[in-house]
Amino acid sequence: MKQTILLVAFFLITNLAFAQFGVTGRYHFNKAPDWVPIGEKDTSDPYKFLGNGWSVGLDYWMRLKNYRIEFLPELNVAQFKSEPNSKIPAVESFSNQFYSFFLNTNFYLFDFLGDCNCPTFSKQGQLLKKGFFLQISPGITYLQNKVTINQEAAPFNGDLYESSDWAVSIGAGAGLDIGLSDFVTITPMVSLRYFPAAKWDQLHSYSNIREESLHVEESAIWQLSAGARLGFRLDYKSKGRRR
Repeated sequence: MKQTILLVAFFLITNLAFAQFGVTGRYHFNKAPDWVPIGEKDTSDPYKFLGNGWSVGLDYWMRLKNYRIEFLPELNVAQFKSEPNSKIPAVESFSNQFYSFFLNTNFYLFDFLGDCNCPTFSKQGQLLKKGFFLQISPGITYLQNKVTINQEAAPFNGDLYESSDWAVSIGAGAGLDIGLSDFVTITPMVSLRYFPAAKWDQLHSYSNIREESLHVEESAIWQLSAGARLGFRLDYKSKGRRR
């Protein structure tokens, strides 16, 4: 699987100069209902082992010839951190890095049969029709999870528990392309992503410190995200010269 992601990365990087590509920043609000202390699972605001955080993605743009369906395969890196309160004094922090590949697919429902001159939208009054889309985004993620121990609060052998695993996900969202110039588009977006089963194996080792704080190692993850994509079309000028 790592080899596949490396091949996708090579494809994206070597083709950026010949078509449209984009950089996306998002903020994520995570909810993993089983990664919470046992005593807090049924409370209205439980402490979370999986915190919130930012991600950055790089994508490569493609589209169908006769329909407004666009494909933006994306490599994404996300980082989350949660710092316990006084309820878990032995732990300094819980942190997670997610390395993902997403196959983003955009459907322009209001202009499905259109011949949009993306990303410029030169015609007045066409922003919503030309720019609004719904997105479906299957993905696969490599998770790296860490539990950092506060040695002063709980001295024992080892101060860092690390584990890694793979998880599949599916996302859905909506966005609006706004053409700033012939070469640059900004796209605000909101999305919801679902991981049906993510594993954090070292939570089992963490239970050796405080067994009552551990619920289970596997949990679903709901991820609500908001952000924006900055798209660049480096091939636009050269195409215009050939016409």
